[in-house]
Amino acid sequence: MLPSEEHVSGERSLELGGLLLAVVFTGSVLAFGGVRPTAYVLMEAGVVAAAVLCFWRGWQRIPRLALLVLAVIVGVPFLQLVPLPSGLTALLSPNRGVFAARLLSAFSPSPAYLALSLNPHATEVAVCKLIAYALAFLVGHKLAVRGRGSILLRTLLIVGLFEACYGLVQYLAGWQYIFTYRKVFGTGDATGTYINHNHFAGLLEMILPFVLAGVLFRHRLNANLGIRRKLAVMLGSEGNFRVLAQAMVLTVLSLALIFSRSRMGIAAALSGVLLVGGLQTVRYRKGSAVALLLVLLLVPVCYASWVGVEAVTSRFEMLGRAGAMERDRLPMWRDSLRAIGDFQWMGTGLGTYDWAAMHYQTAHPGFRYEHAHSDYLEFAAEIGIPAAALLFAGLWALVLRAARTAVRSSHRSAAILAAGSAGALAAILLHSVTDFNLQIPANALLFCWVAGTASGVSCRLDDRRISNLGEMGSA
Repeated sequence: MLPSEEHVSGERSLELGGLLLAVVFTGSVLAFGGVRPTAYVLMEAGVVAAAVLCFWRGWQRIPRLALLVLAVIVGVPFLQLVPLPSGLTALLSPNRGVFAARLLSAFSPSPAYLALSLNPHATEVAVCKLIAYALAFLVGHKLAVRGRGSILLRTLLIVGLFEACYGLVQYLAGWQYIFTYRKVFGTGDATGTYINHNHFAGLLEMILPFVLAGVLFRHRLNANLGIRRKLAVMLGSEGNFRVLAQAMVLTVLSLALIFSRSRMGIAAALSGVLLVGGLQTVRYRKGSAVALLLVLLLVPVCYASWVGVEAVTSRFEMLGRAGAMERDRLPMWRDSLRAIGDFQWMGTGLGTYDWAAMHYQTAHPGFRYEHAHSDYLEFAAEIGIPAAALLFAGLWALVLRAARTAVRSSHRSAAILAAGSAGALAAILLHSVTDFNLQIPANALLFCWVAGTASGVSCRLDDRRISNLGEMGSA
């Protein structure tokens, strides 16, 4: 039976929406990670347009847990913007009234209505970004359910290769520019088109697991073959050009990550990579994916050693010095915990951390805290402990679902998407313990796209199982 004209039009619209999302993400990465107002406003408009194209012909069902998390994470910031009676505000957030009294007592009496957010304008800006991220999740979910996950894979290969090569040129040639902008900070690191090496590493650690999954899951290897023979199957004449190209990209990405000199970025990426290798081993119950993984990563490690890794290892050696953490992140985390304790239920308002932190800062008087250097603490401070706990618990649950899909899916392409998503989400969630990658628009956009892909691929597996059970029952 030939597909109807309406169906063809819907599929074409879905494809265009996915391609537009890829263009928006690429533009955000090239625009310093999308941190400037013009860049993230264009990102928001582009994501909305992509969502309109994708959902023009119909909505896509999403799991109840994902729907609950989205409803809470979007609903809480909207509630923070609503002017509530002062009594109700004091009940939901007792210290909100204290802050208002300190600010307004010298000028006017306490207002009858008060928003929960300490800075409603900052929350409005953050809510616009949040809506774009939620739409990216939904678009990624629908693309994966409808078998369009290859758009994400192709985008990550292109963007990852460009960023990695750009970062390697910066590091090896000493050309510390981002297009025409001369870098001021991190001049000894590979940063690609990002200002901060940690955020550059955050991008690469979300791309690496997908590239690795494309290599490891492409061939089912015989356990009786030796490592040399397995490599020949994967990369030699018995393999194919695509796998060889992905292995080369993997090498370039690994080198760029090493030369980013991001300690937690390297550790988190290694965790994501090992997760993908472990999933391949569990899926096929044969072969030694971990050994193959070590061989594949041997090239970038040897090259980095030849060029010189003293600058990289010195970053890790700093952790062992007395008082290193005390001079770095620990004071920020302690002050953030004090803010969380005062606004534990409803938070200070999404996007208000830098403003609220001024009232709690006890260290580093030379500069202000713009971020908590921990996404977990920053979200807990801004939206409250319950909403933040639901968000990150839901994300880790999604990692487990994606990992299960990578092992159980009968389709290799779905297994690649699921394994890559599990590795990417796990890596960035680990990195988020000590950094704020989810506050960088380009990385947050990719994270939500990957999360939507993980959700969509898992739903495809569940729907097929239900369909198979129905066929067995009818038989």
